Amino acid sequence: MMDYILIKLRPAKEEGMLSLVLRPSISEGNDEKKLVISESVYNEGGAPLVDEVVDGRVVRFFEESVERRESVKSALRLLGYSDKSRKQLLDMLVRRGFSPDVATEATEEAMRLGYLNERRAIEHAVMHMVERKHYGARRISLSLVEKGYPKPLVREVIGELKEHGDIDFKEAFKALLLKKHVQDIADENERKEKIKKLAYQYGFK
Repeated sequence: MMDYILIKLRPAKEEGMLSLVLRPSISEGNDEKKLVISESVYNEGGAPLVDEVVDGRVVRFFEESVERRESVKSALRLLGYSDKSRKQLLDMLVRRGFSPDVATEATEEAMRLGYLNERRAIEHAVMHMVERKHYGARRISLSLVEKGYPKPLVREVIGELKEHGDIDFKEAFKALLLKKHVQDIADENERKEKIKKLAYQYGFK
């Protein structure tokens, strides 16, 4: 693994961070590495001084710390747009080029910080789908499990919301029938068939 020479070291704009510029020790080219790392990572890497040779393994350690920090930033940005399941966030980070291990660490950090909260996300989604889309429990459960939320947790949250009176599937189904103008269907058999079809399509049975 190639060694590097530390040619610049100064405080970064962010408090507690340092900006490093390293040049390959055996290259005349312009293959410089510009890294921003925390003071703790810098100290853990031996706190090299300007013009000192830095072991390639230490440089790799610095680079990995940068990747981890960037992955957390990316995770928090993604969660700022909308709630996501743990699996959704992990998959999105991997698609953005982070290694599975780093993406997993970033996902766990987002959970620790409270930005990723599957129970809260499920509650919001269930309320929205009942009140706005008039979905039944079956369709809601299928939709959330497809997004990566754990099936047992989805069932638990739906049950708790029902028990506390936060959602009412009977009222949701009535609202759906009104929205679809089922009451305007004159033929009784046709009306019953329409109700049956909607109940299945929207997950009420």
